[in-house]
Amino acid sequence: MSEKIKPCNDRILVKIKKIEEKRESGLIVPTAKNPDDYNKAFFVQAGPNCQGEYNENDLIIFPKQAGTRLEWNNESYLLLREDDILAIIES
Repeated sequence: MSEKIKPCNDRILVKIKKIEEKRESGLIVPTAKNPDDYNKAFFVQAGPNCQGEYNENDLIIFPKQAGTRLEWNNESYLLLREDDILAIIES
């Protein structure tokens, strides 16, 4: 049996992925010094009371202090309130 995280109410589950920037020299540099600096993550699932339309792997932009951080199966996630979402970059 595979266990999943299922967001409740107006919560959005997003997966934190290292977002990197490629410089002209070809050097790849992480955009944040540590995981707590991230304010971008990829949409995974919405709770039943969410009003917005989200697609898997949409990039969700939110304030840095928003959400509750979770570690699950060696992956980093955040549970955000839908109101915390500032913008969506559609995939």
